[in-house]
Amino acid sequence: PQVKVVRAALAAEPGTAHLFHVQLGDDPQAYSLMPESGATESETVPVTTLDLLAAQEDLSRLDCLKLDVEGAEPMVIAGGQDTLARFRPIVIFEVNTPIALARGDAAACFEALGAMGYRISRLDGTALVPLAAMPADWGNLIAIHPEGPQPR
Repeated sequence: PQVKVVRAALAAEPGTAHLFHVQLGDDPQAYSLMPESGATESETVPVTTLDLLAAQEDLSRLDCLKLDVEGAEPMVIAGGQDTLARFRPIVIFEVNTPIALARGDAAACFEALGAMGYRISRLDGTALVPLAAMPADWGNLIAIHPEGPQPR
């Protein structure tokens, strides 16, 4: 009952965008708003922002946000400034630094969340290991705001 599917992409501005199909075998996991050299096709999808979606759904709380949008994480953060400031949810986001470097600013999401007061860590076993800078590899990072929900 607490899950609702919204058929839209999240980005910095509402509208429409091309969702590029980057095939990894038969796995569509790398579909992205970011163009890739391996994209064989795309489709036009509706786009909203995290702020508009939170208002539309009349959210009264947001404890955790998982971002796995294949390089478009900075776009989601840009369109969710008010929601992130209001709820200060834990943000779990994927980074792939080698691919992000090829696209431009690999640390954009890391730096944007840090500027909002988030402390960013990586999970090592059961321990959160604080990071002072963007790691050089890939994986999931966890951003926790000191005034927001805390992991148990």
